[in-house]
Amino acid sequence: MTLSEYLKARRRQYGLTQAELASRSGVGLRFVRDAEQGKKTLRMDKVNQVLALFGDELGPAAVGLGDLNNQIKYMADNYLENRYEEVFGRTGGKTAAKRAVGVETLMKRNRSYREYDTSYVVKRAQLEAMVRVNRYLASGRNAQSLRFRLLTKEDGSDKLQGLYHLGRALPELHLPRKGAEPEAFIVICSTVPSWKNLYIDLGISCQGMLMKATEMGLQGVIICNFKPEEVKAALDLPYEPVCIVAVGKGLEKIQITEISASEDYNYYRKDGIHYVPKIRLDDLII
Repeated sequence: MTLSEYLKARRRQYGLTQAELASRSGVGLRFVRDAEQGKKTLRMDKVNQVLALFGDELGPAAVGLGDLNNQIKYMADNYLENRYEEVFGRTGGKTAAKRAVGVETLMKRNRSYREYDTSYVVKRAQLEAMVRVNRYLASGRNAQSLRFRLLTKEDGSDKLQGLYHLGRALPELHLPRKGAEPEAFIVICSTVPSWKNLYIDLGISCQGMLMKATEMGLQGVIICNFKPEEVKAALDLPYEPVCIVAVGKGLEKIQITEISASEDYNYYRKDGIHYVPKIRLDDLII
């Protein structure tokens, strides 16, 4: 498989257009088109910027990507030339390189969505990409005691409906509304009994996976209000479920508001907007 074939296959697997892939990976649309058309003088760092969206990387050994060594060598040989042209232009004039989305921007976009567009079908490959980030995340004593069950609509995610609740601060809304339920889930289980590092690892894992979802243009929510014994039985899980992450295309309009440490921090809805109060920086630093 060539690099161009691989990129096309992965993009289609994730249900992305070329424009969406370019936007989410932080490269230009022309670069994506050139890559899929088999252009030989591609910048390796930009190729890896695109592949990172799928949790992959192109290196000297071309691990996991098939026999791409000839293309890698060609790209490496042309890297400095292409880099010079991007920065200074063919005539020496400076050009601005497009930057990838930063971590803080992803964090701001990564909000908790409680209602979803059910016409969008989350694919298993997207959930796998989210779980893959756990291979690089911190873990107390490097225990790596979390395990993950992936559920899409095709995998029977409907088994979870009715076993969890969303929007505890908005009980009058009975979220999620019928017809707006999430239909893809990552059920997180623990291979060890409860201990303090487990919940630290759990928080890191959830945040990391949801940031990956945000990078892919998806939204999600962490669900702790569920029936663990019923979930375990319904999914025939070998370990105790400790958390659920729901994933999909969020429907809500969400806005962050700044508050002092003494103000009410409960989220609320007004005029169709979901407001999330966050304590200002001055009050966070002691």
